[in-house]
Amino acid sequence: MHQAAFIGHDGLHRGITVKGAGKLFGIRDWGWKINKFLGVFCSSCIFGISSSMWTEEHSLHHSITRRPREDPQFIYLPIWLISLKELHKSVTERVGALASLEKYFMKILVPLQIYTFVPVAVLIGRTNLHIISACYAIKNFKVHDLLCQFLYWLWFVKVILAIPLLRHRVWFVFINHCVIGVLHIQLVLNHFAVECFTAEEEEGKTITRDGRGVMPWDHQQPHPTSTDPSKNGDDGRKISGDDGEAKSIGFVDLQIRTTRNIEDTWYNGWFQGGLQYQLEHHLFPMLPRHNLAVIQNRVRELCEQHGFEYKIGGVFETLALIQQDFQSNIAFFKTMLVPMDI
Repeated sequence: MHQAAFIGHDGLHRGITVKGAGKLFGIRDWGWKINKFLGVFCSSCIFGISSSMWTEEHSLHHSITRRPREDPQFIYLPIWLISLKELHKSVTERVGALASLEKYFMKILVPLQIYTFVPVAVLIGRTNLHIISACYAIKNFKVHDLLCQFLYWLWFVKVILAIPLLRHRVWFVFINHCVIGVLHIQLVLNHFAVECFTAEEEEGKTITRDGRGVMPWDHQQPHPTSTDPSKNGDDGRKISGDDGEAKSIGFVDLQIRTTRNIEDTWYNGWFQGGLQYQLEHHLFPMLPRHNLAVIQNRVRELCEQHGFEYKIGGVFETLALIQQDFQSNIAFFKTMLVPMDI
């Protein structure tokens, strides 16, 4: 199931087979259809989530990576506060203020987030996926999603019932959720304790400060600017620097500054499914996973050439950074130094 999730991810990214020109056995665009079949089968029938929901959310995640309270795969309030910008006035005006109940639970849960981070990700993350997948499929009348999830529960429950003793069944489900919960840790390792930008910042309309000063993961070297498109963002726009002037943020700039790689080890390929090369994946989302390592040096050179920091760290080093970020957020959350609608 753990590996099926990665195959589903690759398939829904259309990163397994080539496009497939012409017809194969009468099937037009057969390459894309094979990708979709593998993506839906592995993510829904084997892994048990809504492939339609995941595709919708993940496409937004790649487009507006880590945008506060808008990247659907990184909205964790009221359980975790992952950026003080989530509570900034400009964000609440754009996406709406938190509900009264959310504010109430946030005041209780956010100060505890350094303790709840790993347990919630590992133990609750998978159950949450099942619940929101079913709700999404029902709400949006995704019949194929409901059918695939039904097939998942059919075979999964049958496996559980094949275990003779009740306590062994409980242990099986618990261990299953814990092992697959590593996936949730993997995702947040790549995108927690990094910079994030509001919609206004991306458009170059303003610079939103979170009041903490420079953090270890913040970009500190001013970016070069030029009228030559090859020396700026991918679309020729000026990219944001640290000189106090608001400048629009291009696609490459955004992906590099909101993403971190995890150092590759002998076991990472299995546990992270190639996504330890997260930066390369975000720059080239349809590139097959076995080629992500191939282009790593080229991406490093790109970062060096344009003054970007190529973020990379070990698993435990990154977890320590995340805890540092969480503690800093808690301290400022308690003192209310940022304009907040709470």
